[in-house]
Amino acid sequence: THIIHHAGHNAHRDNPAAVIACLAQILAS
Repeated sequence: THIIHHAGHNAHRDNPAAVIACLAQILAS
């Protein structure tokens, strides 16, 4: 989960929507 969180953090810098999708995927898993 740490790797996913790190990727989501980096994505948030470029695209705020990306982190939302990332969090949604984590919650769905």
